[in-house]
Amino acid sequence: MVFLGLLAGYGLFSLKTTSQPQEPIFAPASPVPEDSLEEGVLVPVYYPRKDLSGLEKREFRLSKGKESLAGWIRFLVKHLATPSSSELLAVFPEKTELLHVFANDQGGLFLDFSSSLTPREGVGVQLESLALKAFFRTLNVNVPGYQSVALLVEGRERETFWGHIYARKAFPLERF
Repeated sequence: MVFLGLLAGYGLFSLKTTSQPQEPIFAPASPVPEDSLEEGVLVPVYYPRKDLSGLEKREFRLSKGKESLAGWIRFLVKHLATPSSSELLAVFPEKTELLHVFANDQGGLFLDFSSSLTPREGVGVQLESLALKAFFRTLNVNVPGYQSVALLVEGRERETFWGHIYARKAFPLERF
């Protein structure tokens, strides 16, 4: 019930009032553009550099098409958790799982992660900032049409992402 209250607070769904109880009606997520779904497309993904000097772009060839927004973002999260070089840092722990993806008609994207996305020990504010910047830039380039992203863990808001950066409000994507 807390999860539904949280989603209602973000304006993610509306309830119809009738004599019989209704399930929440979720706003449909916008589809990923067709040209992004084709096999063989190069997909840009951004990672923090190991020396924390900034971000580095790597490209992956899409081996098979993605049919849904959630599948597309799961693909991106998987790559962000497993950098292809020892000079780059993972944005997420390797076992991070994206449980749900919701979108509203105001351009908000809501990503609900598993509890493996917990505060990481020894992560300073600089790495946390670069990790978020890498993730949001990757989303902005690959999943156009959204203005903000809210991060949830097991259906709940978090006070901070990894202990430093406030995460109770959606992050505006135009900043990344």
